[in-house]
Amino acid sequence: MTGHEVFDVEGLQGGEAGEAQVTATPDGAQPIRFTARVRLDTPREREYLRHGGILRFVLRRLLAA
Repeated sequence: MTGHEVFDVEGLQGGEAGEAQVTATPDGAQPIRFTARVRLDTPREREYLRHGGILRFVLRRLLAA
C-alpha cells in the first residue's frame, strides 16, 4: 500500500459499532478486502458518521449558522 488507495467501507449504517467490510483498491492493483472492527465511543462520533464525516458535519453547521 502506498497511501494512494481508495477505501470503500460497508456496514456502518445506523451509526452503531460493530464490524465493517473494507475494500482497499490500490492504483492499478487488485482490490484488498478485509473486515475491520468499528468503535463509535461518543454521541458526537455517531453524528460525524451520519453526516458522512467530520468535514461534512462542520460545513453543514457553518452553513446553518
